[in-house]
Amino acid sequence: MPLSEETETPVIETRGLTPQEQQLAAGQYATALGYIKLTADGDTLSTELNGSSMDLVGRDDGKFGIRYKLLGLIPL
Repeated sequence: MPLSEETETPVIETRGLTPQEQQLAAGQYATALGYIKLTADGDTLSTELNGSSMDLVGRDDGKFGIRYKLLGLIPL
C-alpha cells in the first residue's frame, strides 16, 4: 500500500557515541551480509560492508543507527 502524500517521514537526530559506547560495541561481528569490524573513529564507530563505508551513530531515542558515506567520504 503506497504512502499518502500527507505522510511525513520522521526526522531522527543523531549524536556522537560516548567513549564507553564505542568500547562496548567495537569488535568483529558475523552478520547475514558478511563479517564486519567496528572500529572507533572520532565519535563514531566505522565499518566497511560490501565496499561501502558506514558509521554507527547514536540516536536521541537511545538506539543506534547507520550513517552511510557516499563514495566513502560524504556522510548522508
